[in-house]
Amino acid sequence: MYSSIRQSYTKYGFLVLFIFTVVYFIPSYAYCKHTSKNSSEYVKGRLERVKKNIELKKESILLSRQKASTILSELDNLDKTITNINTQINNITTQKAQLSDKLTATKARITSLNNSIALKRAIIDKRLITIFKLKQSGYLSVLLAADSVSDMEKRYTLMNCIIRQDEKEVNTYLSELDSLAEAKKTYTDQSLQLGQLKDNLSKHKNQLLQTHNDKAHLLALINHNTAIQKRILRELEKSADTLKKALKSLEPSSGSISGFAAMKGRLPLPVNGKILQSFKDRLLNEMAIKGILFKVTKDSNIKVVYPGKIVWAEWLRGYGNTIIVDHGDRYFTIYSHVDKIDMKVGESVKAGDVIGNVGDAGLSSGKTLYFEIRHGENTLNPLKWLRIR
Repeated sequence: MYSSIRQSYTKYGFLVLFIFTVVYFIPSYAYCKHTSKNSSEYVKGRLERVKKNIELKKESILLSRQKASTILSELDNLDKTITNINTQINNITTQKAQLSDKLTATKARITSLNNSIALKRAIIDKRLITIFKLKQSGYLSVLLAADSVSDMEKRYTLMNCIIRQDEKEVNTYLSELDSLAEAKKTYTDQSLQLGQLKDNLSKHKNQLLQTHNDKAHLLALINHNTAIQKRILRELEKSADTLKKALKSLEPSSGSISGFAAMKGRLPLPVNGKILQSFKDRLLNEMAIKGILFKVTKDSNIKVVYPGKIVWAEWLRGYGNTIIVDHGDRYFTIYSHVDKIDMKVGESVKAGDVIGNVGDAGLSSGKTLYFEIRHGENTLNPLKWLRIR
């Protein structure tokens, strides 16, 4: 009995298996054949993404083996390169604008000379016709036609005046022809210089773009490695200590009360921008920042928030160009990530004075301004001092 059942099961089992294979695998094969191209592209895309992630991990591991100071130095060098290129771009842009003005003035001079030469040529042509006719009739006949000796003298004097005037017109005409040739040469030279400046400007802009990309890549690697973040932040604390020592060494400003303390909650913003991070926000999940980070898009002018004197204006590792303004009574404002410093140490400033332009420095990406307020060595919360709209 069990034998017959086993035979029946084996017989019908093979039949069911065959039907299942026909019903399931044949349509699946047709579907796979139909979608093989799309599947192939999908797999390739996945592979490319995996490769990129692997490369990123490799570089991140390599970074973790390096010293934090080395990485911070590399970041610092990129920031300095960006600052230098921006300075060169600004200089070239200024030269380009000045040369464009000169080119416009030269073109206007050429037009003016052409008009003047055309007018003088018309006058000279008329005079030549008159002289030709006078020559045909004879100069002597004109003199002898005088009624008296006095009349003859007048005619002689007049003819001399006319001749001298003709000579003057001709000399002026020839001089303007020389000036026109010189102006045309100047215009050609200036056009060539302008072309070179445009090429140079394009070259520096490409260098700036590449440097920005290099920095963005380095920041991405740092952000993917928690261990290296902590070490870099400890290095940044050393820079913060340098700043603290500098503030401690500064002598109190002459005069007693500056009035800065009375401005709490009423100080203007140092720059037009959006607050990205504020006092006591966590920076890279590790260190509480001591100021405010502003994101700047258009107007990049940095303005003094209160009258004072510049007591520091130099590069600070990890922060870029940094300016410290002493407002008296041991109150200081600190401006970091400065691209271009427009003031010098010792200069007095008023509220609203532009002391520089916002740059791209530190662990932030893009144009940002890092701003602090301190009383002596103590950090104050800028949100309680600034007039936030």
